[in-house]
Amino acid sequence: MEKTKNLQLNIWAPTERLFLDEWNENFETIDRVVENTKTQLAETTTNLNKLINYANVVEKSNIYEIDASNVTNFVVETENNEDKTIILVSPVINPNALLSVTVTLRYINSASIIFPDNVIWQNDEEPTFEAGKIFMVMFQSFDNGITWLGVVVGNWPIQKPIETIVSDDFTRPDSTTSVGIADTGQTWLVPLGVTGISSNKLYPVSGEFVFAGFDLLSDFSASFNYTIGGVEDSSFTFRTPGASTQNRIYVGITENGIGLFKEITGVKTKLGEYIFTWGAGETHNIKVVAKRNRFRVFLDGTERITSTEDNNLKTNKHMYFTLYQYNSAITRIDNFRVESV
Repeated sequence: MEKTKNLQLNIWAPTERLFLDEWNENFETIDRVVENTKTQLAETTTNLNKLINYANVVEKSNIYEIDASNVTNFVVETENNEDKTIILVSPVINPNALLSVTVTLRYINSASIIFPDNVIWQNDEEPTFEAGKIFMVMFQSFDNGITWLGVVVGNWPIQKPIETIVSDDFTRPDSTTSVGIADTGQTWLVPLGVTGISSNKLYPVSGEFVFAGFDLLSDFSASFNYTIGGVEDSSFTFRTPGASTQNRIYVGITENGIGLFKEITGVKTKLGEYIFTWGAGETHNIKVVAKRNRFRVFLDGTERITSTEDNNLKTNKHMYFTLYQYNSAITRIDNFRVESV
């Protein structure tokens, strides 16, 4: 039995050493994988830093040399109205690789955009760009950047920041003779009758309407709080070439709700309405969004009327309220705002 044990030990010992050698080789392989991974990670980080630094430099330069082997998306702006030159390069030689670069062009003004001579444009026609839009331009190369295929994928209007055009909370001393100056500096004009201030709100003292005579953008959003006086027939005109009730688009306000109307040479047409019981002394917020010939009317934040009307009142320079004096004890306007859209 002892010999058998020794024999067994002699048989298993080499096998155990073999297993240990294999384990050592496996560990060495793992170490190499780890080192390779570290190297790849370092290279990736370096490339990422290059991308970040490159993007920062490019925004400050008028010549954009885009490395197509590292950069796939790029943004070019023309904010300073200086000509921009775009160069596409590919220092990494790989004839079988498809190179693709998308340039997002924020074309704010009329600066010239100079593209490489080796770009073959769709339909052999170099594109033109319209100021105030964002263009997405795609380039692809199948020969490592010797030639590029170029195409404008699409364009969209640049969303401008919201600008406050007129703002008035009517926070000023009571007056029975004048509305005064808006918070943003515009003068409220009252061509007919008298409109004043009561408890930090605008109200009709006598006469027909209060007229806000200031220039406005073609597209805007106007909102205000309106306290109804009871039996009512007031309006807020927001599209008109002047202080006239003969050519305008307006929101009508009655005790039975609100309506959207147009009036051309004195002929009135209803474009939409929202009917509800508006009790005397109740306050609701009315908001009008006008974009060219599309009009949206909101009541207390909910859209109630929408209309698209093709007419000659797509732009305007004035807006005004028509407030009838027989409800002057109750009718009030507050928190008037006009903003760009």
